[in-house]
Amino acid sequence: MCKDPLEKTDVDDETSSSGEDDDPELRELEERDNIVMKYEKGPESKDIDPWENPEFDVYAKMDRFGFVHKDPNEATEEERANRRRIAKEVKRESKWLAMDQAWKKGRLPKKLEERTWKGIPEKLRLKVWPRLLGAYELKEARPNLYQELLKRALLVSRDIKQIDLDINRTYRDHLAFRRRYDVK
Repeated sequence: MCKDPLEKTDVDDETSSSGEDDDPELRELEERDNIVMKYEKGPESKDIDPWENPEFDVYAKMDRFGFVHKDPNEATEEERANRRRIAKEVKRESKWLAMDQAWKKGRLPKKLEERTWKGIPEKLRLKVWPRLLGAYELKEARPNLYQELLKRALLVSRDIKQIDLDINRTYRDHLAFRRRYDVK
């Protein structure tokens, strides 16, 4: 006897889902809200598994960018090249600091474009890039713009889940991201 494929059985009732569960947009909204909630609660939340927040001696093994390395004593060729690059960057910093003094007085330095192409020293990027982009003027014109954009992103961003996945699998050996759902 052939069973009717459209006939419901007890097994079908348990495995089938409601129309709401099948809606990918609703599921995506729930996932995004869940991720945002976990970041708001922070890494100390009871919802976080212990394996997501590994504890280890990070400062002895951390490089200057915040990434944690397995053996801090191992000096590779890359590290020696890094030291040479840092020495060169220190020289550039002094030139940029001198140029910054003229820039503060309202004069656009002649070598600004050339030195920008060569590279802005890491220590000065936080100071130079906003000035180059006119961020200070924009911040004065719209003081709450960043907070408005942040609130809007938390409500409508479709990328929250992907960002959370990427951070979790890519930057777990970075000091700023080693604790899951930590925004500090």
